[in-house]
Amino acid sequence: MTDFAARGGGVLLSSHLMAEVAGLVDRVVLIDRGRVVEDRPLDEVLREDGLTLCRSLDDVRLAGALARAGVHAVPDTAGLVCRCDPVDVGRVAAAEGVVLVELRPVVRELADFVLERTRGEFRAGKRAVRLTPADEGRAG
Repeated sequence: MTDFAARGGGVLLSSHLMAEVAGLVDRVVLIDRGRVVEDRPLDEVLREDGLTLCRSLDDVRLAGALARAGVHAVPDTAGLVCRCDPVDVGRVAAAEGVVLVELRPVVRELADFVLERTRGEFRAGKRAVRLTPADEGRAG
């Protein structure tokens, strides 16, 4: 199948085995209840639409600094999750004197993407994180 695709052929693969699918495809078309709800390259699908995971030596202080900068951070089992660029989080943390121990864009599993698009939630850690449009803030 991969050889055929490498020679320019198109392959439509339907599966519920998301981990295996993620290793084979370069584009995801998600059909839910008979409607195409997503059609994007895999690398775009796996980046979580502007979410950033950050951990610091003092997450409470970091969350306060982010809030003052207009960025809502949601506590997660892995740290804080916010909808903004990691560079902006770094700037806020540096200005506040907060030491960051992890700062990266959230990358999701393909199975999480499918759950999100069909149930409206994303599992960033071990529990669902729901970010609403009101959570979208950018630090300056």
